[in-house]
Amino acid sequence: MSANFSHLCLTEEQQRMSGTTLEYNLQRYFYPALAIFGILGNVLNLTVLLNKSMRSRANSFLAVLAFADIIFLFLLFPNILANYSVFTFNWYFRWFYLHSKVSLLMINEQKKKKDHKIDETIEHVHLISLANWCSSVAHWCVIAVCADRLLGIQNPLYARATWRWWKLPLVTTVIVFTSGLLTCYQHFEYFCLVRSYCRETQLYSRCLPVNA
Repeated sequence: MSANFSHLCLTEEQQRMSGTTLEYNLQRYFYPALAIFGILGNVLNLTVLLNKSMRSRANSFLAVLAFADIIFLFLLFPNILANYSVFTFNWYFRWFYLHSKVSLLMINEQKKKKDHKIDETIEHVHLISLANWCSSVAHWCVIAVCADRLLGIQNPLYARATWRWWKLPLVTTVIVFTSGLLTCYQHFEYFCLVRSYCRETQLYSRCLPVNA
């Protein structure tokens, strides 16, 4: 039977959500600039790639790549904010962060303990899987652009030819869904336990492999 931890209070060091000091400094100082400049750069790319005069197969794949990068960089922000004290020790942010980090798409399965007031929520990791999905889409879009350029070099007539209207949406859909299938196992690779401490004023989470 689980012990009652509601009377225990975690220290500030135990509540920190970063790993090593290097990770803490990267998340706090380097990643914010990377995310902001990356989003702004991809938005500028989209203003060019989506222009009617710039429409082409390669540019369409590059536009999908830019969208995937923007989503990926937005998914970094919860981890970035978690390294600032104003958010790290805020109960509302911790509740949002821990639940969105480990269960962005699934309904929580909450287990009520009969012998004490601790709420334990067992969930599966999803936010990381979504980020890897976006990263996979971006990589496959790069491969699609390279393949399109290679075919254009090998066959100059191919570069001048246009695809039927349904081919580009079909290839894009295949890329997105195939990338999702290749990364979907990460939705079930770990389970995470979210537990309340210090008379339900502190939240803490730990993730373990499902086969542990």
